[in-house]
Amino acid sequence: MKMKIGIDIDDVLFEFITNLMVFYNGKHGTNFKKEDVFSFNLGKVWKKERKEVNEEVLDFFKSNSFSELRPIIGSQESISLLSKKNKLAIVTSRPEITKEQTSSWLEKFYPGSFSKIHFTNHFLEIGQKKSKADICLENGYDVLIEDNKDYALECAEKGIKVFLFNRPWNKDFTTHENITPVDSWEEIIIKLK
Repeated sequence: MKMKIGIDIDDVLFEFITNLMVFYNGKHGTNFKKEDVFSFNLGKVWKKERKEVNEEVLDFFKSNSFSELRPIIGSQESISLLSKKNKLAIVTSRPEITKEQTSSWLEKFYPGSFSKIHFTNHFLEIGQKKSKADICLENGYDVLIEDNKDYALECAEKGIKVFLFNRPWNKDFTTHENITPVDSWEEIIIKLK
């Protein structure tokens, strides 16, 4: 059966947090790792105010480090398989100011795989925000593949099935009948068969 699947980008298609920490460490002489990110609120991790965190992330978006990111292992093969039998779209919390970079990056590594790219503008709170749950409902997405427990739970509570990647910032997640925790793309492919 053909499904409509919404897919997040950061820490689902590529290692955003790992690379952001490397970039941040290079600027500040710190030693943060992905495992240190216990919350999506990076202000808690870096001990900075929201405005400072936004500036750091905007600097990362403008850097060569951001434009040179590579896909997570297994994601390209899995997206290729999924796109043959399903309709795939991107549902990202990135701001629309990254639209050009994001579009070209997706086309480079996942050519022709996605029918749409939805920007919710939640990550930096720039532009008009829209929830991932609302986007999924409006577009009839049956499944969301995500790494943020808050977005996953919001979608699950509205009846959308979610595959939630196990990440350090999801350690305190409690289960929901519509959420399936996963460790890899291969696991998603097996569970979607």
